Amino acid sequence: MAANHVMTGIVKTLKREGADKTNHHPPISEGDLQKMYSSQVLSNKTPTTLVRKVWFEIMLHFCRRGREGLRNLTSTSFILKKDDSDREYYTMAYNEADKTHHGVDSRESLKDTRMYAMPGSELCPVQSLTLYLSKRNSKNDAFFQRSLTNVDQSCDVWYYNAPMGHNTLGCMMSTISKASGLSRNYTNHCVRATTATVLAHAGVSSVGIMSVTGHRNEQSIKSYVNAPSMAQRRQYSETLQQVATGQVNVSSPSSSAPSSSSVAVREVSESTMLGGGSLFCGSTFHVTGGGQLHINVYPAPEKK
Repeated sequence: MAANHVMTGIVKTLKREGADKTNHHPPISEGDLQKMYSSQVLSNKTPTTLVRKVWFEIMLHFCRRGREGLRNLTSTSFILKKDDSDREYYTMAYNEADKTHHGVDSRESLKDTRMYAMPGSELCPVQSLTLYLSKRNSKNDAFFQRSLTNVDQSCDVWYYNAPMGHNTLGCMMSTISKASGLSRNYTNHCVRATTATVLAHAGVSSVGIMSVTGHRNEQSIKSYVNAPSMAQRRQYSETLQQVATGQVNVSSPSSSAPSSSSVAVREVSESTMLGGGSLFCGSTFHVTGGGQLHINVYPAPEKK
């Protein structure tokens, strides 16, 4: 028997036994993203909160992988530019080598990732990076440096003449998760998943997302593009429970069904979907072109 078949059998057995505890890298939920900033764990106020903010925003905007290449960044790795409408942004000063960009493959696409300023906002990522660069210890070329303690905001230098450790950088998102009291313990790679997911939910095309993430194959980002948001997952569960418990508003087909002239509608008999003996017996489902589900619930006929 081929080794792959053996491995597949083992995986299936573990799954049946409830031992499959694979931990994928989920995107950071919208609520947790807001909590990181509102808790002041990411801010310009102290050396520690500033370096955390700069780290997170570089990981988010430049869609970096885990801890890959973080210790190789230097004080000159990012350069401040202006576009044709005079908007400031930071970009990489060179084409960085990574997992899919090593300079010897003709299929590679050049990344022109930019982190734009948010004028007038105290959360502006360009403002934070500029402040961080001005507070670094010039005696050490490492981009990420260890934070000084008990330092006044007016001090010129906020960081030691020493690079931040490999493990500290590798566990940065986990540290931020705990300090912010987030709903779960996120990893560095979760930030990369967040970049792709947020762009997908915002309607950015797969090609556009790939230009930021650096993926070379559209199949690689499908899990981000197709995955529902946390708010959508809550809505799915609430809809199912409301219908199941009779809390949904009962509507007639004439008033609730979308107009066929304005949107494509597919009507499916409930008995086909769920079987004639379910609590939805006799109902019809209308799925609009926009993906909305309209359920028409009819009272059960009286038994004679």
